[in-house]
Amino acid sequence: MNQVLDKIRKTVRLSARLHPIKEKFRAIRDKKLIEQAHDTVKNAYTDPRITYPSYKSFDDYIDVDHLKSLETGLRERLAPRSDDTAFWTGPYTLKLLDDRLPGSRMIELAVNTSPAANYFDLDKAEVWAPSEHAEHFPEVMEFVRTLPFKSIGRILIMYDFNGRAVTPHRDHDKTELSHEFIWFRPTLTKPFFVMNHSTGERQYVKSYSAWFDTVNQFHGADATDGFSISLRVDGKFNDELRSRIPVPDQNAASTAALWASVGDRLPT
Repeated sequence: MNQVLDKIRKTVRLSARLHPIKEKFRAIRDKKLIEQAHDTVKNAYTDPRITYPSYKSFDDYIDVDHLKSLETGLRERLAPRSDDTAFWTGPYTLKLLDDRLPGSRMIELAVNTSPAANYFDLDKAEVWAPSEHAEHFPEVMEFVRTLPFKSIGRILIMYDFNGRAVTPHRDHDKTELSHEFIWFRPTLTKPFFVMNHSTGERQYVKSYSAWFDTVNQFHGADATDGFSISLRVDGKFNDELRSRIPVPDQNAASTAALWASVGDRLPT
């Protein structure tokens, strides 16, 4: 299993070496390790109050009008770009040979500066710094500074002018790791969903922003006509927001799902 996790760590900075056919061979090679990772998650304890699929809307905690105003500028700045990194789902797709490179592109507006760059350090502000791309998206960076974080790590744009589907996947298999992040989009055109792998049920995100469990459930997107975009910012939520969030006794990765299922933590 560590070999698969090492792949994730090494692809914090993805490169052109990723290729769809090579990814198929890698999946076959790592089949046993990937199956073990999925089994680890399936067998983990989950609070019985949690319902999957689920997500927590963040529209009450962000400036949605500000977010929507970013759409035109993003289209204009993204349209001429041709060399952005291919979006990689990671090895934990719903089916072993599902497409890990669905065709969308990504831009990191923050780069991991640590010599030992680690995928799991998405939320550690001390190892992230603005990338060379950040200066091309000043409106996005300005919006990010308004989000309810006390510190910010990775900042990521994911986009596709052809609106291709994004393969259902889970991000990793560490059930005791909870990444605090906000996923958001300036329009509702991207048909993004979270999915209960046991039942196949999908819940489509109806809000402009969300936090969701990326480990105990799958997530992806259906194909759509034309331009689709979403962004994700990882970090540490501010204390006011954290005071609302119920925390499970086990399986920290399910924190967002517990909040979505039971609501705000009761005052003590």
